[in-house]
Amino acid sequence: MDGYVGVVISMPTVAMLMGSAAVFVCRLPDKVQAGFQMFSAGLLISAVANELFPLLKPSDQPSQGPWPLLIGFTVGLVFMFGLGYLTEFMEDDDDEEAVKHKRTNSDIETALVDICEQEREKAKQHFELEVKEIDGEVNRLQGFLAQGSQNQIDELLHSLEYRVHRATRVLYLRSGIDDQNLTRMQFHGRELKQSSERLQRFESFQKAKDNLKAFQACLEHLHGHAERVPFRRWKAMAKPAEDEKLPEELPLALVTAVVVDAAVDGMLIGYLFEWR
Repeated sequence: MDGYVGVVISMPTVAMLMGSAAVFVCRLPDKVQAGFQMFSAGLLISAVANELFPLLKPSDQPSQGPWPLLIGFTVGLVFMFGLGYLTEFMEDDDDEEAVKHKRTNSDIETALVDICEQEREKAKQHFELEVKEIDGEVNRLQGFLAQGSQNQIDELLHSLEYRVHRATRVLYLRSGIDDQNLTRMQFHGRELKQSSERLQRFESFQKAKDNLKAFQACLEHLHGHAERVPFRRWKAMAKPAEDEKLPEELPLALVTAVVVDAAVDGMLIGYLFEWR
């Protein structure tokens, strides 16, 4: 039994370490990376299921019935969705509190209630104009939706997003792009130009797909500087371009975190099997 537990503990640990090391040495396909992740997750799920299924079967021993399982499942759902709600609520609070602090350049976002009456009236008039434009675009969208033209619908939806961004800038009285963001945008603008040049050279369909993804990632990052998009905890980082030079040194903190995480996952799986 001890040897069996040792194998179960070592398999996800070795798999995660090999996968993490391979990612820094070469770029693995997404399916391979997902395979390693699903392998470790599958072992953990099977170990947990190995403990739950016997509890669901009839037994001669006295039991409390299915209520503990149902209560635990409900509590888990409450915690899972509750934390997600609190996280979004806290992010919204951060955005609202950010308005109350005095900042410089384009970071000034003063609420309408805190500015003078003249500025409030001016902002209101501009906002009403933007809202009329939005309403007109929405009416146009209804016709395109009836026709089912994908390109026209997509173009109009992006146009609506632009109108919403303009209305947001009117409400929060954003004065423009600060020097730091402008410098970063100029740098990423040169990157976007290079990506655009790579798009012009069609070598193969796979190469064109990769170049288009890199261009889109750079474009979204550049747009984030323009709109000062807040940080998203779970948004995946864009893949670096193939010709980009990546640092060869591995951060010690990252290596330690991966090793500890893999070891903990493996020990949990092994303990569950051994307990069973």
